[in-house]
Amino acid sequence: GKLSSGEESQLLEQFRKLQEDFIQLQQQAYQIGEDSADNAALARHPLVDAYVEYLRAFQPRLQAMVSLIEKEYSRLMVKPLDQRKEELRREKFCGASLLTLRAKAKKRLARDTRNFKTKAMDELTIFRERQLEMQDKQRDMLARMEGPDWPRLDWPLSNADARHVGDAEDIIHSGIDSLKARLAPKDIPYLHESQDQEALEALVATGDMMVCYSKLMDRYVEKVKKSQKAKKVIAREEVRSSLKSFGKATASA
Repeated sequence: GKLSSGEESQLLEQFRKLQEDFIQLQQQAYQIGEDSADNAALARHPLVDAYVEYLRAFQPRLQAMVSLIEKEYSRLMVKPLDQRKEELRREKFCGASLLTLRAKAKKRLARDTRNFKTKAMDELTIFRERQLEMQDKQRDMLARMEGPDWPRLDWPLSNADARHVGDAEDIIHSGIDSLKARLAPKDIPYLHESQDQEALEALVATGDMMVCYSKLMDRYVEKVKKSQKAKKVIAREEVRSSLKSFGKATASA
C-alpha cells in the first residue's frame, strides 16, 4: 500500500544521510589524492585503509536504497522498472544499439560479393588493426595521467566520463568473449575457416565499436591535454607574479 507520512519522512531522511555520507567519502578521496604524489605515497597514506573500509560498508547501503526506490517506483507506476533502458544507454556509446551495428555490418558484408574466406581474412586484418589502435588510445590516456591512480579534484574528466569509457570497454570485451565462445574450440584468428556468417557480422560490429571507442578516447585525451596546458599557464603566471613581487620588495628595501 501507500507509504505513510512517517514512512515517507524516514525514507527521505535515509536518502539525505546517504547523500551526506557520499559527499564526505568523495571529499576524503579527493584529499587523499591531493596528499599523494604517486602510488607509493598513496599506499602509505594514513587515511586509505579507513577510506576503503568505509567504502565497503557504504556499498550495501547504497544498493539497499536503490532497491527500495525501484520498489517504490514500481508501486507508484504500477509496472516494474524497465532495466532494458539502462542496457540501451550503455550500448549506445557508439550512437547506435548493438542490434543496429549488427544490421549495418550484415548489410555491408552482403554488398561484398567475394567468397567467405577472402572477406573474413580481410575483416580479421581490420579487426586486429582496430584492436591495436584501441590499445594505443588507452596508452595515450595513461601517459597523460599524473599522480597516483586515485581520484583528484582537478582531474578534468567526470565520473560520467569514466562510466562511459568503462561501459564501452565492457561491451567490446563482452562481444569478443561471445565471439570466442561461438568459435570454440578454435579462436577468432581462425574465423575465416568457420563459414559462420553471423560470427563474421559480429566481428565487424565489434570492430566498429572499437572505432567509436578510439574516437571517444581521443576526445577525452584532448580534454586532459587542455586542462594540463591551462594548469601550466596558471603555474607560470604564479611564478611570474611571485618574481615581480620579490623584485618590488627588493627594490624598496
